[in-house]
Amino acid sequence: METKRSVVEAMEREDRVFIRVPRKKRTLRIPITYSSTEAVAKEDPPKAESSKRNSKKRPLLVHPLEQQPKKPKRKANGRFDDAGASSSGETKEPTPEWLLRLIRSKNGENPKKILNKGLTASDVDFGKHRLSIPLSKIVDEDFLNPAEERVVDLQYRKILKTGVDATLVASDLREFELNLRLWPMGNTHLFNLVSGWNDVVKNCRLKENDQIRLWSFHANDKLYFAFVPLLPPLIP
Repeated sequence: METKRSVVEAMEREDRVFIRVPRKKRTLRIPITYSSTEAVAKEDPPKAESSKRNSKKRPLLVHPLEQQPKKPKRKANGRFDDAGASSSGETKEPTPEWLLRLIRSKNGENPKKILNKGLTASDVDFGKHRLSIPLSKIVDEDFLNPAEERVVDLQYRKILKTGVDATLVASDLREFELNLRLWPMGNTHLFNLVSGWNDVVKNCRLKENDQIRLWSFHANDKLYFAFVPLLPPLIP
């Protein structure tokens, strides 16, 4: 009986100790993973020494481009800009009536002039299967929406294998499914229409030195390109 009383008294003393002395709050420690350069920017700046020591250990979603040309910079408006490249210098022209009719038929909007181009030998080469679009030659640079720019950026860094899916509408209203990608090329960068461009060359009978005019627009959140071959000048 005496033993039981002693145990009860000991338990009561222990309870009083826990009541008087509050327990220290525990902090939940969550490991930080640097999945993007944005996450790195938000943390407190490390000390100079630790920055050098830890910089090699933090995996960033950036593809190493030491042996490639520098990535095209984004302007203040978020658009791609090829460093060192001059703008097209081409005067913007009114949207042609044929394109307006096409856009209305698809409930589309936001027509943009991309470029006038004489097709090169590589543009119609079935082994290369792509139409190159130099950034410096683009008239309306803001032809991609923010979501499409994000996809192109991830494709360029090889996080995604493909770029932006798009539909090209030929002058006879035939449609071709293509993919828009951004590639380094020498000391510059090019947009390229791939994955279906050979079908365009074959069915539209395109050949070297043919002049084309390329436009873009959006319909139901999808990117469209429209092109029409330009008639060669009449020889007197």
